[in-house]
Amino acid sequence: ATPGGLISATGVAGLTLSGGIGWLRGSHGLSVDNLLAADLVTADGRLIHADATQNPDLFWALRGGGGNFGVVTSFEFKLHPIEPELMLCGPAYPEERANEIIPLWRDFMQTAPDRLSGLAEFSTLPDDPSIPEHARGRRVLALAHVYD
Repeated sequence: ATPGGLISATGVAGLTLSGGIGWLRGSHGLSVDNLLAADLVTADGRLIHADATQNPDLFWALRGGGGNFGVVTSFEFKLHPIEPELMLCGPAYPEERANEIIPLWRDFMQTAPDRLSGLAEFSTLPDDPSIPEHARGRRVLALAHVYD
């Protein structure tokens, strides 16, 4: 596996060229940390390969500099072995408890192992039958964790 993004609608190019925060970041870094090479078409129509030895300045710029250097047509990523199972935990707390929960979560994450990635965000739960009726449409502090 290689570190991908947190949001399924983000494409690989935008994710990687902007840094790439994903669930495997604790143990394997950002998406861009795992970029080995890229091919791109420049504004003048040239096809260029960039890696640590060929066009290294361009490769350095691509690793987090955004899509300002050309249209990337291919990426090569470092792959890492991972366990066959990952654990996901996603508790949600009423927004009113945020001042209590966030410091506890922060302290926990500072001592957590690198293999545990976490995210805290404010969100509005959908009005959906899969959500308990008392929580539908409510603002919550959502915590998400992946242990790889």
